[in-house]
Amino acid sequence: GLVTAGVVGRTRGVPVHGVSSLDAVARRALDELGAQEGQADPVVLVATDARRREVYTALFRANGPDDVTRLTEIIVCPPAQVAQRLAEQAPGQDGGAGSIDVVAGSGAVLYPELVETASCREALAPVSGDVLTQVRIALARLERGEELSTQPLYLRHADVQMPAARKRVR
Repeated sequence: GLVTAGVVGRTRGVPVHGVSSLDAVARRALDELGAQEGQADPVVLVATDARRREVYTALFRANGPDDVTRLTEIIVCPPAQVAQRLAEQAPGQDGGAGSIDVVAGSGAVLYPELVETASCREALAPVSGDVLTQVRIALARLERGEELSTQPLYLRHADVQMPAARKRVR
């Protein structure tokens, strides 16, 4: 998808900017959480389906009304390992799993145990980001002069393996 967007953008003379879908899920969850409670500075755990019984996950906090700040790197792991893996990235800090206010994303729907694992109050509805949310985030970041790379983020090693040396036939 990123390659196609880049090609179409170049041929049409339109700039193409990248925003992670996890960022969009986090922003939508923060919007929903703010509309519900008006809570100050909540932390959102985004967990989206990565297939193979794994989730893509990271912690986020609001960065103004239209953006988010990622508190941890995006990782891919089984749902049972989410809290441990996030705690390894930010031990004893706000990035730790104990400070999570809400879980959002398709992973929260597929793996309801994430709410318990993350020791948070609830799971929110946004299971995916939307284009308008990604545009809001992109505009906020461009306004600050940030570079929005369209390079894909690969979190797994390739499934394809080079064949071994040919066997000799006798």
